[in-house]
Amino acid sequence: MIKMFMPAIIGTIAQEGQTATASAPTNVSIATSSSGNYDDAVVMTGDITNFFDFDGSTMSSNSGSDVMQLQINQMATAYSGQSPQEIFTFKGYCRATGATSFLWDVSIDTTNTNVNNLSLGVTGTASTSQDATGTNGVGEKVQWAFAGGKGGTVYPEEGMELRMKVNCTATNAHGSTDADELTIHYVFE
Repeated sequence: MIKMFMPAIIGTIAQEGQTATASAPTNVSIATSSSGNYDDAVVMTGDITNFFDFDGSTMSSNSGSDVMQLQINQMATAYSGQSPQEIFTFKGYCRATGATSFLWDVSIDTTNTNVNNLSLGVTGTASTSQDATGTNGVGEKVQWAFAGGKGGTVYPEEGMELRMKVNCTATNAHGSTDADELTIHYVFE
C-alpha cells in the first residue's frame, strides 16, 4: 500500500493555531534600562559639569516630562574655571515588542525655549542602537554655549526656560512606532 499526502492539506494543518503578526512594533517606550528602573524616562549628563545631571527617576512619575528649577547664582560657581558651555548627553533604552531597528532623535523645543542670545544646537549623529545607555548615549547631543565678553560669562536670566526633547522610533517590516516623546524642562530662577 502506498500512502500519498496532499501538500495543501499538510500546509493547512501546519498553519492551524499559528498567528501571523503583521503590525508595526508595539509597547514602544524610552526607559533608563532594558527592564526595571524607570520607564518613560531618560538619563541626562553634562559633559562639562554635573550641574544639570539627572537620573530620570522623577520623569516616569511625571508622564515623561520633568521640570527642574535651577538657581542662576549657582551656575557661576558650577562653571567657574570651566569652558563657558555645556554639552548634554542623553542616555536611554528603547523598549519595544516586535522591532528590528531603532532610531533616536534629540531636539530643542524652540517654541518654548527662551535663553536670550545663548547659542543652542543639536550635534552628533542619531544612534540606531536599541541600547543607548553607554558613554555616547543616543548619539545626538545638545550643545549650549553661554554668551560672554569683557564683562564675563552671561548666564540665563530669571524666568528663562530651556526645553529639550528625546524620542526613539522602533521599526520592523510592517511600519514604525514612536515612543512618547520625553521633555527635559529647565526653569531658571
